[in-house]
Amino acid sequence: MILIFPIYAAEIVWPAVSATVAFVAMIFTILFSTWNVLGKWISSSYLKPEFNLGVNEIAVHSSLHEGVFHLRIPITNLDALRPRDAATEVEVQVISVVKESGEFDFQRSAFLPIRLNWCHGLGPVCDRISKGSTKLLDLGRLESTIRQEHGMSDRIGARLGDTNPIRLLFASEVSPSEGFFLLTGTYRIKLRISCDQTSTEQTFRFSILPELLEDALPLLSYLRVVSC
Repeated sequence: MILIFPIYAAEIVWPAVSATVAFVAMIFTILFSTWNVLGKWISSSYLKPEFNLGVNEIAVHSSLHEGVFHLRIPITNLDALRPRDAATEVEVQVISVVKESGEFDFQRSAFLPIRLNWCHGLGPVCDRISKGSTKLLDLGRLESTIRQEHGMSDRIGARLGDTNPIRLLFASEVSPSEGFFLLTGTYRIKLRISCDQTSTEQTFRFSILPELLEDALPLLSYLRVVSC
């Protein structure tokens, strides 16, 4: 019996050990797979960038040069009280433009949706916006449609409202000769900002006022932008 017992014990114990090891391995596999899925979800939802389009700061970052306002919107990857990923391959598109008021005809651009360019010659794609960092978007330019060479009668007509005095020409990836612009009036414009990690849309109301451009007047005399 002493010599036979270990043989029978081995026949009973080892299958139980093997089954236990297999069960533990299965549990670890399930936990690893679950964590892998949850980890990606947490990374995509909790750590993803969150953007702020600073339309209320457009006057601060824009400039007037030779009678033309160059419009810039600061875009920030927010630095909240939690870790965030840097936003990579960031693009801003004009998705839609809806005219709300204004006497001048508006024809929807055939190029919509269309990407806007970034400042500093970056083109329509900004490679990276770190957490808490800000990059400037080149919205376009606000320019006069009535210039000195058009004559006094045209300028007087524009002043009296007979002629559209200014326009907003977007700084899009389409060449200027084919670009789209807005005349005086109020428009509801939807922008989409997207990157490798996320995408979001925001709608703004652009009011282009019927005033002749003059160096002495601030940007808000001609253009007002608010969130809808």
